[in-house]
Amino acid sequence: MDRRIAVVGWGSLIWDPRELPLASSWHPDGPQLPVEFARVSDDGRLTLVLRDGVADAQTLWALMSSGALDEAREQLARRERTVPDLIGSLEKGGPPEGPVASWLAQRQLDAVVWTGLPSNFEERTGEPLGVDVAVRYLEQVSDDTRLAAERYVRRAPPQVRTAIRRGLERRLGWTTAYAQRRPAP
Repeated sequence: MDRRIAVVGWGSLIWDPRELPLASSWHPDGPQLPVEFARVSDDGRLTLVLRDGVADAQTLWALMSSGALDEAREQLARRERTVPDLIGSLEKGGPPEGPVASWLAQRQLDAVVWTGLPSNFEERTGEPLGVDVAVRYLEQVSDDTRLAAERYVRRAPPQVRTAIRRGLERRLGWTTAYAQRRPAP
């Protein structure tokens, strides 16, 4: 029997799911999770990942086409170019603690998957994560890397509000692309 499996997202997965087979559009009422621009990607951008010790942010979710949990984890791992061990998952009726379990219990879903890539900011920059350090990092990268980082930050869903995002908006003017849309006259 196929089950209803959701994928939770907060970054590029939303605007660029690539080959990830989704059965629905993105819903804005995902679980509140501790997400921050705390990973330096292979190309130097700051990207959103789960991180202990930061404020929770609103995430999004979509229904996966697959009804098999292992397959859904493998599909998300393939999209994220990582291994299934770095894909989180939870089945309804699983461990009852945590925001994902509470969120899942309130939905007509059987399971949920999400990306669990670790923060690597400190290892890549040699400094603790913070707004000043993030701005300084972005000011010293190449123009191409800075442009790619800006594009990522601006495309991130507007409800994913983080301390670093607010700092980048204030200090670099990197407001969300959504906020720049003007209503039709």
